[in-house]
Amino acid sequence: MADEIIESSVQRKPTHNQTSVVLRFLSAYNRDVPEWWSPQRDAFFRDFWTDEPILASAIYSIAARNAAFGWDLSGLSEDVEWAQRLLQSSDFGGGWQQLITKTTIDLLVCDNGAFWEVIRPAKVIIDGLAFPAVKQYYENNEEPEWFGVAKDGKRIRLRGMDYKLYDTPLDLPIGIAHLDSARVQRTGDPEVPAIYTDIDGKMHAMRWWQILMFADMPSPIEEMNGVGTSALSRVFRFAHTLQSLGVYKDEKLSGRFTRAMHLTNADPGLIQDQIQQAQDSASNIGLQRYSQPIIASTFDPGATPTIATIDLASMPDNFEESTTFEWYIAVLALALGVDYGFLAPLPGKGLGTASQSETMARQSRGKSSRLFMDMTSTAINFKGVLPKSVRFKYIERDPQQEQEEENVKKARAETRQIMIKSGEISPQIARQIAADDGDLRIKYLDAMGESDLTPGIEIDGDENLSAVNVETEAAESAGSLVLPAEPIEQGQEAPAPVEQAIASLGKGNAFDEKTIQARKSYLFKAANLANKVLDVARQAVGKKQAPEIEDALDLYEEELNDLVLSANSGVIDAGTLAAMLASLAGTTLLAMFVQAMDQSGSENDTVNEIIQRNEGAAEKLAQDIADGRYIGKEDALLRRMSLWLGDARLAYNLGMVNREGSAEERFMFVNGPTSDHCADCMRLDGQVHTGSEWSEHPGLLPQSRDLACSGYRCLCKLEPTNEPVNGKF
Repeated sequence: MADEIIESSVQRKPTHNQTSVVLRFLSAYNRDVPEWWSPQRDAFFRDFWTDEPILASAIYSIAARNAAFGWDLSGLSEDVEWAQRLLQSSDFGGGWQQLITKTTIDLLVCDNGAFWEVIRPAKVIIDGLAFPAVKQYYENNEEPEWFGVAKDGKRIRLRGMDYKLYDTPLDLPIGIAHLDSARVQRTGDPEVPAIYTDIDGKMHAMRWWQILMFADMPSPIEEMNGVGTSALSRVFRFAHTLQSLGVYKDEKLSGRFTRAMHLTNADPGLIQDQIQQAQDSASNIGLQRYSQPIIASTFDPGATPTIATIDLASMPDNFEESTTFEWYIAVLALALGVDYGFLAPLPGKGLGTASQSETMARQSRGKSSRLFMDMTSTAINFKGVLPKSVRFKYIERDPQQEQEEENVKKARAETRQIMIKSGEISPQIARQIAADDGDLRIKYLDAMGESDLTPGIEIDGDENLSAVNVETEAAESAGSLVLPAEPIEQGQEAPAPVEQAIASLGKGNAFDEKTIQARKSYLFKAANLANKVLDVARQAVGKKQAPEIEDALDLYEEELNDLVLSANSGVIDAGTLAAMLASLAGTTLLAMFVQAMDQSGSENDTVNEIIQRNEGAAEKLAQDIADGRYIGKEDALLRRMSLWLGDARLAYNLGMVNREGSAEERFMFVNGPTSDHCADCMRLDGQVHTGSEWSEHPGLLPQSRDLACSGYRCLCKLEPTNEPVNGKF
């Protein structure tokens, strides 16, 4: 695995049998700190911080804290296992702690910030066909050579051939690694945000999906391209003063520096004889660093013997080292975003008491630790490191904070109790208020036979909606599912909510236009401002496909999962499940097809075949659930439902290539963000054909059951493109 990561990485790593002398890429040109900002300034800071012991210890404390933060992953079991291996083997096998330690040091020391390389599988296109690519290093330090890898595992030598090397953001990473901040130049270009220079001096343009960039206090100055002001920049003047004092003390108080001069009118010969005897005695017992004071005599032998001493090894007058140290720690704490007690024990009552320490500790939760957690978790969850089915989250267990939250919940509960006794609200309304306040989970309302009267979604900023089970039972518009509260026995008449749900979806192939339009409106809701901005941003970086299809599929997936899990737990019987699944799938497929067609009333033989196939699959699935096949195996049941999602994507693709005006429009087959692809998807990746050509080969569209992967968990896409037609079916 490590070899595969190194082969795809832009970083040049010496092999075990190579000898390499790695020189500092940039070094400070003098001992005066350069002005903000320049690469020389960061190089100066890198030399400086290791020479100031208190600052170095403070940076160690922050790095150790960040590297020791616990975290967990949630989502589908197979994807979570894959994500755990990715993170724990990061930085070329050095591990998560090594990655975070390097990242923290760069953030605290370098204004340029910290950088991660997101390493994705390398590929090569040869004669219109895509192959995996590997890089071969040679022992004689020759330029490494790229090879393609055929299906049988044999390497294809690219030398002398017309080929194109690339990677794609649709492929999941095979590794993440720290990039030396001194070797990364920010560009300000959203498409190529940075240029990395390797140890051989070769420059690599880093695309937006190949690099993650972090900065401490990024500058609002547009020309600075996100360069920040590091903690060392903020504290440097004070740190430099303490370093100078340390050097002063070392030079003045240690070694063979002359400590004092004695002026006397006594016989200097007698004194020197005594000194020589003392030195001989010290040498005999092994004393080596003692330095004698200088003795000078006056020339008046009749004067009364006296001695005057000039101290040459003392600190300046009125210098209080403890006060200077305390203020230095205080400034360091401000710069690093932590409380004083995190770096050193609190001094006497003048600077800190027990209550003040608790207050400062609570304040520090929202500073550097929270900022670091949010910065890295957002990058991991939303910038192409992990699949949508997995969520990364730091574990924060603070007993004091948990106790405070419980006290707040208790106070709210007492307030609701008073309102119930006074007659202001009923117990049911009180439970609704508790649910809105987050004190009562929605599933407990459902268990009591009540529904949420104020449905909505509330998530943290680092949560991934695709990995979080959002609990909402309210029907927002036509086409939503309403499940019965009690189990339905075989042959028993279904309650009214189920009958209404089935009727609203249609039955079998009897789908009227009104039902399909209602379903379409429900799945493809009007885009809010955030989605419109996201769509514009995607188009700005060349990602033309709008996100509404993904939102619709996410909604469809939630409905399917809720339905089959309810059946698996005995809430509905097999007959009801089969009917609802068939109706839900049929209306969804037609809604997807009509949405992509951009018109209503259109039919397609392939779509009708998929609908009929789903009807048969619904009966088989309902019977398997009734037979208890998935008791305790919910993960396997949800994986089976991914085929139903694939059919919905296929219906959308069919509508896209069959809509009016698409006959000459060109579409590119793009591999999805999965670690492996079937032979057909790999062969089709990057091929461009017109809409009419794709419509003539529906079995080669993404998610088709005719592909080698049978469309199982296939996330490949057709994307509109301006590139010329290429490749062969």
